[in-house]
Amino acid sequence: MSEEVRILIRGMAAENADWGAPKIHGELLKLGLEVSERTVARYLQRLRRRGDPTKHWLAFLANHREVIVAFDFFTVPTLTFQLLYCFFVIEHGRRRVLHFNVTRHPTADWVVQQLREAFPDAVRYRYAILDHDSKFDVDVIAFLTATGLKPKRTSRQSLLVFHDLRRCGLLQATCTAQRALELCDAAQRSSRLWLHTGIWFKEHMEVAMRNLKKLSDAGVTIVMGTDTGGGPGRFHGYFEHIELEYEVKAGLTPMQALVSATGGAAKVLNVANQLGTLEKGKWADFVVLDANPLDDIKNTRNIDSIWVAGHRVPDKQ
Repeated sequence: MSEEVRILIRGMAAENADWGAPKIHGELLKLGLEVSERTVARYLQRLRRRGDPTKHWLAFLANHREVIVAFDFFTVPTLTFQLLYCFFVIEHGRRRVLHFNVTRHPTADWVVQQLREAFPDAVRYRYAILDHDSKFDVDVIAFLTATGLKPKRTSRQSLLVFHDLRRCGLLQATCTAQRALELCDAAQRSSRLWLHTGIWFKEHMEVAMRNLKKLSDAGVTIVMGTDTGGGPGRFHGYFEHIELEYEVKAGLTPMQALVSATGGAAKVLNVANQLGTLEKGKWADFVVLDANPLDDIKNTRNIDSIWVAGHRVPDKQ
């Protein structure tokens, strides 16, 4: 039995405690994976003898939630296509942000300085959750230990899932620090193959779309916020159209979707006096379309011309 099949079986067993070998075997057959039910049963017995590491992790988070902190980076693209690295430290128990800062050039020394500012005195926390980012090197670990915090790194598998959660989260309006640790918790309960087979994405996308509509109906400001440009396979000027289409599919009007990517986004970023709407005195950055996006949001793809600072961008020859 291949490692991929074993990973998938572990994921199914972890997500569905009442599934036995027959049910899991049937799901594997639906995915086109040929493996006998007896083999699945034997592997499940081995898993249950040694315990489920996912449950151990969740038990750790629940039992020590008041003394756990976590920290990580997320990136924000600027209007000049540069990247800002946002660093945050969050308290697990109350999801309270303890420290936040931004830099263009993150280094291990810079991270240590941020941790000094986050924990200037003796801390009441006992554990610090971090990933395998190369910036979290031996100096960072040494500082945490000297402060009285025990570092606990997440598994590399959970990191991949967390990265893909953000990459595939087409409906995320903003990636706030308060949600980051919750996503890490969810990632621990997921498996890479759920994403690869599309099962995970389909189920969670439906939930995300329902939640987005409820938030909009409740008056919560919705702002477009993709990870476009932050890594391979994501391109500026393409995924924004998909974002708009999914917002409308979730139940928002085309106008609401457009505002989330223009005036609404500018207002949240406190730059509405400079951009976001076409008004006298603001930046003249806009696109001219061949069709009305209020009739069909997909018309945002029908671009006639692009204007930056009042000047038309020459068509690519």
